[in-house]
Amino acid sequence: MNIIKRKRGGVRNVVSKKELEIGTKIEKKEHGFSMAISRKIALDHIKEFPKYYTDKRYGLIIIEKKLRNKKR
Repeated sequence: MNIIKRKRGGVRNVVSKKELEIGTKIEKKEHGFSMAISRKIALDHIKEFPKYYTDKRYGLIIIEKKLRNKKR
């Protein structure tokens, strides 16, 4: 598993590199911000919930897929 270690306010965070890449792309597409801002937004989400985008039951990708299917 690839990880990125960052220090913010003296706290060390371990974040999945794959999760961050996926999140950055999603945030960029959804909001149209620069890659740097999209990455920061994704990082903030992942710090709160480590599998914010890819969790099999509650991740953003699955939730949005369920919502699209409901609209049909």
